Amino acid sequence: MLRLRQTAVLSMAVAGCLCGLYGCGGGGGGTTSAGNSPVAPAGRGTITGRAVIPGQADQSGIVVVAEPVSEGQTRMVAEMASGRHRSPETARAAATVYQAVTAADGSYTISDVPVGTYSVSAHKADVLGAVRTNVEVTTRAATVVDLQLTPTGHITGKVTLQGRTEHSWATVAVLGTSYAAYTNGTGTFTITNIPVGTYTVSAYMALFAGVSWSNVEVKAGQTATISTKQLDYVGGQGPNTGDVSGRVVDMTGNPIANATVKITPLAAQSKTTFTAADGTYNITDLTIGSAQIEVSREGRATQHKDITIPAGTELKVADIAMAETKHLMDLPLYSGTMPTNTGVTANGTYYPDAWDAYSYYKYKPVFTLNRAYNWFECLIAVDDSRPTGTTGSLSLSVDGVTKYSESITQGSPVSVKVGVSDAQRIEIGSSSSAMIINPRVY
Repeated sequence: MLRLRQTAVLSMAVAGCLCGLYGCGGGGGGTTSAGNSPVAPAGRGTITGRAVIPGQADQSGIVVVAEPVSEGQTRMVAEMASGRHRSPETARAAATVYQAVTAADGSYTISDVPVGTYSVSAHKADVLGAVRTNVEVTTRAATVVDLQLTPTGHITGKVTLQGRTEHSWATVAVLGTSYAAYTNGTGTFTITNIPVGTYTVSAYMALFAGVSWSNVEVKAGQTATISTKQLDYVGGQGPNTGDVSGRVVDMTGNPIANATVKITPLAAQSKTTFTAADGTYNITDLTIGSAQIEVSREGRATQHKDITIPAGTELKVADIAMAETKHLMDLPLYSGTMPTNTGVTANGTYYPDAWDAYSYYKYKPVFTLNRAYNWFECLIAVDDSRPTGTTGSLSLSVDGVTKYSESITQGSPVSVKVGVSDAQRIEIGSSSSAMIINPRVY
């Protein structure tokens, strides 16, 4: 069984401070298809539909881009607002996008897309475009997004920074999209080539409170001028706050881009950012005291680190190394037959990457550890559809020696972590009620 994992990073040259649409075709994740949607791997979905230019016979060559969105910001806009970049190009390079190019009838398919919320845009020749925000991708069925390209227009305005005479590097973006620009020294900005429509525009700057403009109308070939607004200074590195910075790397010290870094102070709300192309991150204005860093990235083992945030200064955290994980089903079989992926709903949450325990019991697969690994991890759960009070069990043997054996009941999944250093083979045994979620070694 082939389990696809694709990450698409797309670059292109742009004029001035335009940070809007990505590329004009070529590279990137996903596929172009006019046929049936492919079956997505566990934990991933598919976006499909048609992107068309009204009145045009040949609809080929339209670039369709899907970008992850969190808290109203695409990854690219989050990178721009982080303060780590001094050009739109470097912010774009640190972002992850998935794209396809339309066929002659306008059909497209972007496959192997992680579940979540996306902004989906289409463009051709920078003068025609379309965008759809708040697109939800699930594993249950392909998400259909049809787009009709329209002429584009522009938005210009001015943002000032309280207490400063230099007003550059504030990020101004159309909410939920990557149509964005930096302000210059006087605070002026222009966002170009935005599809016709009515939008909310937001401005961001580290250590300043954001502002927004509602009901901004973009008309074909015209420039909408919005009112001047000030970003008020809200502090940072004060008596009760501090900053945290650091770097995320692989096990050989190479930087890992686009990892999610979440810092949760003991008595305050968490803050999240993404690592830049060089693996660095920086989160400002955090409540002082005990906190935990959580670093996650698809295909790598999630890391946690306890820290203490000092007052009025920056804490430089030592490099956090992330090991590459290998899904158990990607390992060669030593004996037995590959189990079946069926998904599981546990405590009201659906987990698509869940493996039928009965097939472990029936087919008795034994996997070969084809290189050195240190740990095996998974979750185990009993499906909510089982009768109330149903129990299940899991056992794990390493080179024929039982290393783990536990029973569970319905409810939240239980985490399992077992050392497998110097091992050659691994075998899982379970009752027919237990489901094994995302089994992996690293």
